[in-house]
Amino acid sequence: MNDWLRGSIPALVTPLMEDGTLDENSFGSLIVRALSSGCQGVMILGSCGEGAMVDEKTFEHAVATAAEVCEGRGALIVSTGAVCVERVKENIRCAKRWKADAVLNIPPMYFVETQQAIRDYFLRLAEFSPLPTMIYNIPSVTKNNVDPLTLAELGRHENIAGLKDSSGNQIAFQQVVQETREEDFHVFVGRAPLICASLQMGAAGSMTPIPNLDPSLELDIHRYLETGQVKKAIDLQMKVAKITALFGYKRMPINVNLKGLMWSLGLCEPYTAGFDPVLSEEEGKLLKEKYKEITKEVQG
Repeated sequence: MNDWLRGSIPALVTPLMEDGTLDENSFGSLIVRALSSGCQGVMILGSCGEGAMVDEKTFEHAVATAAEVCEGRGALIVSTGAVCVERVKENIRCAKRWKADAVLNIPPMYFVETQQAIRDYFLRLAEFSPLPTMIYNIPSVTKNNVDPLTLAELGRHENIAGLKDSSGNQIAFQQVVQETREEDFHVFVGRAPLICASLQMGAAGSMTPIPNLDPSLELDIHRYLETGQVKKAIDLQMKVAKITALFGYKRMPINVNLKGLMWSLGLCEPYTAGFDPVLSEEEGKLLKEKYKEITKEVQG
């Protein structure tokens, strides 16, 4: 049973130095802050964690660092998805070496696949992996949506522990929650503007980038709902949605804008993996001003 798969499990960024190596101190601080605030664990090297873009050395350094910090404090989920299947398998082996609690994988990407092909892919990974596997449904990136009926079937496999859904399709999300409610299958929302609605639908938890900025923003939505303070949860959710809108600044990728904002807040450097640009100091300050305006509303 995977009863630990619940609550707020932040999707963390991977802080980098200018040369592309891991900023171990900033990364460790983000993890400690999340776990100390009450998050159940952390998910690393996902979309905003740039796991598909960092090199293998940095990937393993991040897993090793997170494993050391999380030990005895909280769960560690490693996003191991990649375009190349052999790279996926090596990422899973890496997660196993450092005793992660689970791995998270995207469906096949680049080519549009049938649901049968997607189903078979996840079943093969579940059979290969020595760790519990989770499905990461993010069709905006992969071009392949995992349909509710496919997810319901996959949810019956003993080594498929759950789902992070970033599709934004709440009808499909609700269907998956209902279809898998009798299984040991834990459905997480990956879109921050939908945390409140998804938890009310019966989601096991949330797995979004918001706690990179402040873990309490996400945790308080959980707490308000748990204590029946629904209006407070909805009000906070609306403010979280405003913060999420900052991630789309100039239509640049989330890792660019989130890291730029975090840089201006003194949480990490702004450097990104791969070929993505870096926000200027002025742009980072602009996002910071907007963020501070929103958080003042939250405090009020």
